[in-house]
Amino acid sequence: PGEPDWEVWAPAEVEEVIRAISERPIPMTEAPLWRTGLVYAPTVHRSWIVVSMHHLIADLRSSDMLLSELAQAYAARAEGGPWTPPGPAPSLLEYLDFENERARSAAHNRDLDWWQDQLRDTAAARPLPLSRPGARDYRADVVSAVLDGPMSADFDAFAQQRGLTPAMVLLTAASLVCAAWSGQPAVIGLASARQARPQEASLAGFLLDTLLIQSDADPDADFVQLCARQRAAYIDAIGHAEPSLADILDRLRAPRSADRPPFIDLWFNDLSRACLPRQFGGLDSVEFDL
Repeated sequence: PGEPDWEVWAPAEVEEVIRAISERPIPMTEAPLWRTGLVYAPTVHRSWIVVSMHHLIADLRSSDMLLSELAQAYAARAEGGPWTPPGPAPSLLEYLDFENERARSAAHNRDLDWWQDQLRDTAAARPLPLSRPGARDYRADVVSAVLDGPMSADFDAFAQQRGLTPAMVLLTAASLVCAAWSGQPAVIGLASARQARPQEASLAGFLLDTLLIQSDADPDADFVQLCARQRAAYIDAIGHAEPSLADILDRLRAPRSADRPPFIDLWFNDLSRACLPRQFGGLDSVEFDL
């Protein structure tokens, strides 16, 4: 129960091996764009399944599906039987045909008009103190902040009493920090799934887009008011999500950059809804956090 003590669970050598595997580039010129393996540490009698996937083929939903089916297959093999998938995989080609039809719809054009009006006077994103000018390797710096039990309970209660998700509260706080740094209202990029129909819920691949959320940095508003406005801006954006970010930038004729998309000050992602398998073949499993 509780958070695992990684210093007991995983010797330093294990983390070094797993990190080396995760940081190995995956060639784009040959399939598959993923690899998997096993790391065993005899000193603690534990094993780690290592799955490394190129982001081109997997988002969080796809990762959840892969790990779930891997756990099912592991359990079946551990019991000495075969494993069969729960059903035929949905067609990616059918999904792409549907997306192309959406791009030709009247709703798509109406939403493009809406985004053009919303972003007409939006200033270009300014560099933030957390930016690393000239960095080309795109490796992340990790800073973790953990809320203790009472603080976490207070945080959840604050959100629930106001009809907000914890992610929306954190999104508002992040947008205020960005606005304070840059001196202008921030534009936040939010991960947005492109699956539009029930049959696409089990479609694997990188099916994410970026939804633009404009923040409100009104100095006369209190934090609760700003949370409510941020939620309203999010709902507005969701209601006009027919076009992709690429379609919106094309309509605006926004300049492209290899380093970052125009307008976006910060990309915000909520991974708290990951559905990791809790067991592999009757054995408890815990995600190892690099």
